[in-house]
Amino acid sequence: MNTYPKNGLLSGMALVYLTAFVILVSGSIFPFFNTWFTGYPMPELVNAFLVSIILMAAHKGESYYFKEYDRCPVYLAAGDHAGWMREPRRVLFVGFVGTFLVFMVVINLILRGPPWPFLLLGIWMVQGWHEIHHSAKTLVERRYYPGVVTSVLFVLHIDVFVFPKWLFQIFGYGHFIGYVYYAVQPLIFLAFVFEHKRWVRQIKEMTGVALA
Repeated sequence: MNTYPKNGLLSGMALVYLTAFVILVSGSIFPFFNTWFTGYPMPELVNAFLVSIILMAAHKGESYYFKEYDRCPVYLAAGDHAGWMREPRRVLFVGFVGTFLVFMVVINLILRGPPWPFLLLGIWMVQGWHEIHHSAKTLVERRYYPGVVTSVLFVLHIDVFVFPKWLFQIFGYGHFIGYVYYAVQPLIFLAFVFEHKRWVRQIKEMTGVALA
């Protein structure tokens, strides 16, 4: 019998995975991507990207210290809905090998040059959308959700420093893609809120424990 309900698609990083899939396929098939995403990121963008990596490291540290793995729907449901996740050595192997292979693919794409440097940065910026889930879950549960402080800093840094520089170098300021990028964020926040409310309700129905 399952102890926890299955996590929603958004919590499972559907936005990031879908974006990565679309970018990898489109960048491989459509030649006009080579025209749009020519050249390499300017130093200011690379430096802003580095700061975002540091913020992400701090975010993972905060999430680990405050045990997000004991609160996140993905981690809580993993053992119930994927039996192999109960085997620590198997989890360690799959996690290491999977990460290593993805890392190698990313390096290979970067070595190929344009359009990949800018396209891969696009995936990272959608990670900024995903990290909105910490704020949404904090609102739903009406208490601190692990990682929320640094997630806000990460999202703000992407919005204020990384994305504008990326947009300017490719399309210039004022391009409609910029308005779309910011306009969908409140919708993503609401989607996370509704998804987590549904999951919290399912927890109460299954265990009688109210998280919010």
